[in-house]
Amino acid sequence: MAGLQESKVILIWTTDQAAKFFEINRSTLTRWKKIGADCAYLGRGRWDAIKLHRWWLENVYSGIDESSPDIQAERLRYERARATKMELEVARMKGELLPRAEVEAALRELIITAKRAFMLIPKKAPGLLVGLSQAEQMEVLQDMVEEILTNLADGATINAIEKKIAKAR
Repeated sequence: MAGLQESKVILIWTTDQAAKFFEINRSTLTRWKKIGADCAYLGRGRWDAIKLHRWWLENVYSGIDESSPDIQAERLRYERARATKMELEVARMKGELLPRAEVEAALRELIITAKRAFMLIPKKAPGLLVGLSQAEQMEVLQDMVEEILTNLADGATINAIEKKIAKAR
């Protein structure tokens, strides 16, 4: 390639790293090696990343008709998908994303806690409602529901919610 100088730095990739970079499988690398990429092969599953990239630019990438609307549309789709993948990876590394299984487990636990908390109302309310007017009974029940919702929002356990409801009245 014109304008590229021979680098003195060697960046070494394993076969898996090279395959991941080019988004191909290992067998494609083996095929590339047979048709000329062996210039970048260092042996024992190790590749000179810079030489391999140069070989790819000259032998694989250069064969694409850049003016083709299909190629341009496909490249745009690919670049958008790659950008989205990178954004998600960065968010995961920052701790902004959690594995699906963890989120599902936490949601399941929240639903179970909410159900148990609301099931406390029929057990606790009767003794609190005796002798109260209908308006006062509604207020007591509304206070219990609000207490449960507040505690759920704060991440309280079912035991903590039960204690707070018992102390509220």
